[in-house]
Amino acid sequence: ILGLNKVNTRVLQAVNGGTYHLRLLQVAQQINLNLKPEQLQEFYETFECNTDLLKETGRKVSLHKLVKYISRESENYPIGDQGCRWNYSYNRYKEREDPRIERKQNMAKDWLEYLEWCKTLNYNLDNLFIYMPKNFKKVHDRTQREYQELQDRRAAEEKRRREEAARKAMEETRKAMAELFKQNEGVSAFAIKGKGLLLVVPQSGDEIRAEGEALHHCVGTYVDKVAKGETNIFFVRRAEEPDKPYFTMEWKNNTVIQCRGSHNCGMTPDVKVFVDVFKKKMLESIEHDKKQQKRRRCG
Repeated sequence: ILGLNKVNTRVLQAVNGGTYHLRLLQVAQQINLNLKPEQLQEFYETFECNTDLLKETGRKVSLHKLVKYISRESENYPIGDQGCRWNYSYNRYKEREDPRIERKQNMAKDWLEYLEWCKTLNYNLDNLFIYMPKNFKKVHDRTQREYQELQDRRAAEEKRRREEAARKAMEETRKAMAELFKQNEGVSAFAIKGKGLLLVVPQSGDEIRAEGEALHHCVGTYVDKVAKGETNIFFVRRAEEPDKPYFTMEWKNNTVIQCRGSHNCGMTPDVKVFVDVFKKKMLESIEHDKKQQKRRRCG
């Protein structure tokens, strides 16, 4: 019924095991790993029901040595908050772990996390001084800082990449609009005037984020979509205050998806008229451009 042979059934009885002990024994039996009662109990007290670690091949040291290492290094390990968060959480209804076991489990979690950091940092885990370092807490904290610095550099590089992609996408939008609106009373394609308002194409991701912060809406999160060419963002400004955010418009699939002002308010009558005229002119220009391209192909 339990899926255990007689030997492992006796091991489970010896530790008065529960479902987690049972699961560990089932996995151990599948991979032909024989665990004595004390070994099973030590592994569970350290790594809980971590069957992935149990099944890991090419392990640098035996499970017994690994458990002993964790036990030794965790003697002065922090055991977490013992104050109000414990008393007022659901944990108050159950008995807290033995501090010795809790220290081992805390360090075991940190050690597994430390290994992932080392892999990302390309450290040689075949070196046992790296795999099982002395003064682990100190090494863990230092490695964490190195890992975070690497992640910060990667995030900064990714941000630069997205910003450049967004800048190129907006530059292409300006060029496309310049082609569509070849004449607009001498005004450039990215500053179309009408009804006392201006339509402006942002020049960078920072401008889009600043627009969102000024108007208290979420357009700042659209930078990636602009960079990928999934949508276009335009600023609607008053002619007398061309640098002050007023309304923000999203243009996608040849239609106006939304146009929002401060705190996501809807369009005022003058803005709605301006946006409708812009949409009409855009569609007319796009249709005209298609006809021109068709004539060129036919010619």
